[in-house]
Amino acid sequence: MFDEYVKEPKSLDTLTLEQVAELIHASNEKSTRKWLQERGIQVYRHARVSFVYQIEVDSEIDKP
Repeated sequence: MFDEYVKEPKSLDTLTLEQVAELIHASNEKSTRKWLQERGIQVYRHARVSFVYQIEVDSEIDKP
């Protein structure tokens, strides 16, 4: 009954470092990691894939 209302929160969506690089117009992974580190966004690893939470990146991009 309630299954149709239960959705995974958007805050748990993830982005790979390549996707982040596209969003911030970075040319390589080193630049992307530096941008993330300067803003205090933690990079996680799972099965050889590095990722970040989309909500953290979006909130940094949206800052004035």
